[in-house]
Amino acid sequence: AGDSSSSVIDWDSKGNVIIEYIDFSGGEREPVADAEFVFYKIADINDHGDYLSVIDGIPEINEDSDAAEILDTVRAAYADPEFRNGITYRTVTNLQGVASVQGMELALYLVENTVAPYWYFESIPFFVSVPANINDEWVYTITAEPKAATYGHLVLKKIVSGNYDDKLLDWHFTIRFFDENGFEYHREYDAEYSDGTHAIVKFGDTITLRHGQSITIYKIPSNTRYN
Repeated sequence: AGDSSSSVIDWDSKGNVIIEYIDFSGGEREPVADAEFVFYKIADINDHGDYLSVIDGIPEINEDSDAAEILDTVRAAYADPEFRNGITYRTVTNLQGVASVQGMELALYLVENTVAPYWYFESIPFFVSVPANINDEWVYTITAEPKAATYGHLVLKKIVSGNYDDKLLDWHFTIRFFDENGFEYHREYDAEYSDGTHAIVKFGDTITLRHGQSITIYKIPSNTRYN
């Protein structure tokens, strides 16, 4: 969405992006505050609306490109001290989940959520075109709505099938989290025991349960593996 439109690109104009980061994964509207976003310029734009990549290794960018797939290439380019085509902007969401960048150069940007608040994982990278062609009009103020990563909850419960004395014992479990490629996740997770006790769980922690007790670990990203 946006405003300040025209049928041809006004090269004297600057662009503005408003980020509205709202999480609906829990079934309710929850603004995501203190999320930092970085905009990387990755392509120039011409009068026809074509994108001309400024990054070696990304020869072509169009509406079918995947921001997540090229993110590592973009990071590597911006880390190169010889790279001269880069422009970045940085912004952080407020308590309403809103952030903005004003006076931007007209270009195509890849947007990365570089810092997520305590109980979130980074949102999915995305593109923003400034200006954007909406209904054959060039719009210079764009509203972007990041997509929060999908989550699940893990429930661990101990059931003892042995004798009565075994049911009185403490049973200890060490938990480890990995992504789909086998790399370790070292982020902290909110958790709650079956008696209502709150806990923080992270990679390598030991969880203690007795017979019939359980712990629920919240907001684990989809495709997470654990042992």
